[in-house]
Amino acid sequence: MKRLLAAFIVLLLVMGAAALALDRLLEPGVRMALERLGPQVAGVEVTLRSFTVSPFTGRLRLRGLVIGNPKGYKTRSAMELGEVRVALSLRSLLSDTVIVKEVVVRGASATYELGPGGNNLGVIGRKVESFSASSPPNSKDGSTKNLIVRQFRFEGGRLRFSAALMGGKAFELPVPDVHLEDIGGAKGTSPAKAGAQMLGAVTASVGKTALGAAKALAEQVGSAAKTAGKVLGGIKKLFK
Repeated sequence: MKRLLAAFIVLLLVMGAAALALDRLLEPGVRMALERLGPQVAGVEVTLRSFTVSPFTGRLRLRGLVIGNPKGYKTRSAMELGEVRVALSLRSLLSDTVIVKEVVVRGASATYELGPGGNNLGVIGRKVESFSASSPPNSKDGSTKNLIVRQFRFEGGRLRFSAALMGGKAFELPVPDVHLEDIGGAKGTSPAKAGAQMLGAVTASVGKTALGAAKALAEQVGSAAKTAGKVLGGIKKLFK
């Protein structure tokens, strides 16, 4: 019994050491890929705070993924993704096409900022669209493997909206959830193209939220201006 228990403990230690080694081996590669693909796909800096992997389940967790702003914008970032969870098919890692069962982004926050090229999210969105249109659907863009993403979910996102006429104040709005399926189709696509499709869908959802907020704000300002005009007109009549 003691020998069996000792063997089990040794096995746990070996498994733990293997998981730790895989985690340390994968993290630099994942971080490097994100930092390389960020400017390529979105034209902005992308940074990652931490990365963990469960090698026996094929699950990855990324924390503190920050998508920077284009040049000329003053806020710290365009998007901050609190947590990203990824589930892989381990068997597919041995093939030319890696199957990602799901990518789930929760608790992300975005900042809408007006700048020299329009709003920051619009600038990023146009860069993503330009990248998607410039390469064939199944182009590997220099990467060794293609990807198929079965499901992508963006949930619980928030938008921080501000405009010059708000005097530096800002308010937060919920962003509609995004759900995509079968990114890459049957043959797969490059990691950069898959990332562009996911990021493009998110920026579109955030952009619609910001546009709705801007329209509502403009209507409120216009209504207030009309009311003030009527009051001023009434005061003028008193002195005629």
